Amino acid sequence: MKHLYIINPISGKKNKRNLESLIKKESKHITNIAYTEYAGHAKEIAKTEHINYDAIIIAGGDGSVHEVFQGLIGTSTAMGILPFGSGNGFSNCIGIPLDTVKALQKINNSKKKLIDVAKINDIFFVNVAGIGFDALIAHKFALQKKRGFKSYLKVIMKEYRNFETINYTLSMNNDKIYNFDSFLLTVANGNQWGNNGFIAPAALIDDSLLNITVVDKFPIHAGIPIAAKLFTRKIEHSRYVKTFTCKKLSIQKVGNITAHIDGEPVFFKDKIDIEIMPKVLNVLV
Repeated sequence: MKHLYIINPISGKKNKRNLESLIKKESKHITNIAYTEYAGHAKEIAKTEHINYDAIIIAGGDGSVHEVFQGLIGTSTAMGILPFGSGNGFSNCIGIPLDTVKALQKINNSKKKLIDVAKINDIFFVNVAGIGFDALIAHKFALQKKRGFKSYLKVIMKEYRNFETINYTLSMNNDKIYNFDSFLLTVANGNQWGNNGFIAPAALIDDSLLNITVVDKFPIHAGIPIAAKLFTRKIEHSRYVKTFTCKKLSIQKVGNITAHIDGEPVFFKDKIDIEIMPKVLNVLV
């Protein structure tokens, strides 16, 4: 097997000073290493180099994962992950340990698995996308100098009180139509945002379905019970939560739509179209 490791030197808070030597020490495969130098570079490397490797492993966070898999869709080259981000949502979803040595050992013994990805307008995502409060937090968090869960929590606490619910219309599978005035809406292929916060615990990455979680605005005293359900895979049991599954979804809202895709902040206008794309990406699991 021949593996290419792509290292994002600025992702997350974990020290990468000795990462290259550790990879070469632990890897049981023919191994080369590349470093990203700018936003979008990981996608370029994956798209160019996939013909030369059996797997491309990204050492970075969810944003780096988001870049790499887009260069591998529809190819036989698998994506692997060494988690070095703030949330590590997708690597948690596929069971990759946060400990780097253990993650490398997993990669040594892993197999390819063909999974789904989703498409939102013209952008692909592998884990989750959303609008509403979580999207606002993604935009605010991107401006923070300090990364990590504590910084994320501070942004949430600051923004919650003044956040207004958003009204939008959903069309599922070109058939069922719903109107919601809600706190947030998550469209999931994977099952969590990151840090083991399971916003869509029933989601599977190979079932050819999108899992939709709609959360209504809740009183502040309900925050702790909802958080407890989020981290124990029981969020769908909250009376403030509705869940759905579908293959296609359209979201309409007049004006700008603040959104995130795999945690990366984006904007849309008036309408979002989302669909599942079954079995188009190989990953190492």
